[in-house]
Amino acid sequence: MIRMNNRFLLASTFAFVFAVDWTILAGQWENKVINGAITDGDAVPKYWTEKWEGNGGVRDTTVFKSAPASLRVEGKCDAFQMFDCKGGEKFTLKGWLKSAAGGGVQVVVQSFNADWSKNEWKQLVYVSGDTDWQEFSKDVEIPSWAGRFRIALKTDGNAKGWLDDVRVGDGEVAGTPASNSEKDPIPAGKPWEPKWGQWPGAVGAWMNTHNGKVAEAKKNSDAKAVFFGDSITQGWGGQKGWEKLNSGWKALNFGIGGDGTSQVLYRIKNGELEPLSPKAVVICIGTNNLYGDTNAGTDEEIAKGIAEIIKTVQTMKPETKILLIGILPRQNDYFTKRILKINEMVKKLADGNKVAYVEFTDKFQESLGKMKAELYSKDQLHLASPGYDLWADLLRPELERLMK
Repeated sequence: MIRMNNRFLLASTFAFVFAVDWTILAGQWENKVINGAITDGDAVPKYWTEKWEGNGGVRDTTVFKSAPASLRVEGKCDAFQMFDCKGGEKFTLKGWLKSAAGGGVQVVVQSFNADWSKNEWKQLVYVSGDTDWQEFSKDVEIPSWAGRFRIALKTDGNAKGWLDDVRVGDGEVAGTPASNSEKDPIPAGKPWEPKWGQWPGAVGAWMNTHNGKVAEAKKNSDAKAVFFGDSITQGWGGQKGWEKLNSGWKALNFGIGGDGTSQVLYRIKNGELEPLSPKAVVICIGTNNLYGDTNAGTDEEIAKGIAEIIKTVQTMKPETKILLIGILPRQNDYFTKRILKINEMVKKLADGNKVAYVEFTDKFQESLGKMKAELYSKDQLHLASPGYDLWADLLRPELERLMK
C-alpha cells in the first residue's frame, strides 16, 4: 500500500484516515464484539473509535435499544471495529439498527487481504428514512483470502443511524482483536531515522507484518538475495517476473506496503536482516517519502534516508553486495522531477564494488511525467504484470553479476 496525495485519493475506493485511540483497542471481548452493547465510553464508545469517513461514532445516551447507550453516526460517516481473522471464518452477526432523516444507514462487513490490495464489501442490512429499532441476524462468511475484516455502521446523505446490542450468535468465533503492537503513534523523525509504521484502521497490523518477516528470515537463513522496499516491491510476489528475476537462487521479498525509508531502516535494524547472510540486498524505496505525512521529507532528506539504509546494511553485513534501484517514475511531472533529483543524488552511493546502482526512468515513461500505460496499473504508480516483467529483464543482468 503506497500512500497517495489528495488528488489520487479521490480515485480510491475509500480514503484512510487516522482515528485510533491506541490505548483501548486491546480490551476484552464482549460476545466476540467488543463493547457491542455500548456500555463503555464517554462521548465516544470504547472500541468503536475507528473511522474512515466523517467525524466517527458518538455514544448516544438518549437513544438506545437497551440502556445505557447506543452507537450513533450521522451524515457521510462511519464507525467500526477491525479484527484479525483466519480466511473462511463463518459466523452470525446480530444486533439492532435504527435510522432517521434523509439518506441511508447500513451495517457492513468488509474483508481485506494481508497487504490491503484486495477487499470485499458485504452489506448486511440497510434502512433509510425514519425507522424504529429493527433487529437483524445475518450469516457472514469471510473470504478464504482475507486476513482481517471490519464491522461498520455507515451513513450517507443527512441520515442518522444507531446501532446497539451487536453480538456474534451461537458462540461462534468472529476473529481475534487486531493486536496492539503499536502502542504509540509513529514517532516524529526525519527520513534517515528508523521508526515503525502504521496502517490506518488496522492497529498492530504493520508490526505483525514486520514480525512475520523476521520469522521468515529466521526460517530461510540460506536465502541468497533479499529485497527491501514498499508495495511496489511487495507486488512482485506471485508475478512471473519474480521467478524470472530470481531463477537459480533463493530470494526473499521483504516489501511492505506504505513503507518509506524510516520503516525500512527500522525493519533492517530490528530482525529482518540479522538472521541472513545474503550475497545481495536489493533496495528500492523513497516514493512514499514524497509528500505530506509522517514519512515526508525534502529531496535531500529522502536521499539521506536512502544513504543511511546503505550504510546500515554495510555495517551489519560487510560481505554482502547491495543493488540500489532508483525510484521509478510515477503519475506526473511533479513527482517525476523530484524523483530524478533524488536519483541523481543517490546514484553517487555506488562504489563500483560492493554497491551498484541502476535506474530505469526512460524505460517506464514516454516523456517527462507521462508513464507508459501498459506497464502501470490505473493509478500510474504501482506496476502491472508487464511492468514487473520488464523490470525483471532489466535487473537480472546486474543481479547476476552481484550473485557471482
